Amino acid sequence: MSVYSNDTLALAEELVTRPDEASARASVSRAYYALFCAARDSFGLKGHAVRGVNRLVIERYMNSGKPDEREVGRILDKLRRFKSLADLESGKALKPGIAERSVLLCRRALELLEGV
Repeated sequence: MSVYSNDTLALAEELVTRPDEASARASVSRAYYALFCAARDSFGLKGHAVRGVNRLVIERYMNSGKPDEREVGRILDKLRRFKSLADLESGKALKPGIAERSVLLCRRALELLEGV
């Protein structure tokens, strides 16, 4: 796992312990990007920030012939949806447990990526 992903996951883990809504939302976002960057780099697109790269990486993993990679894709897609809720639905409270679940899912997928 890259230093960026390690540091970003550590930040997500710290933020999730804070009691405020902004920290929970930021934790969800950081968990997504920790996994996304690790998956993108593992896919061979290190440093790419082109339009549509998020969807490309998710689809690549979801359509893999390897069960662990498909699971990474499913988790990445779920985290993307959680991130969208955290980023875009600022008018209502984030559902309880979403930030904690995001961190746990990220950690699980990163472990799967290490075995790929």
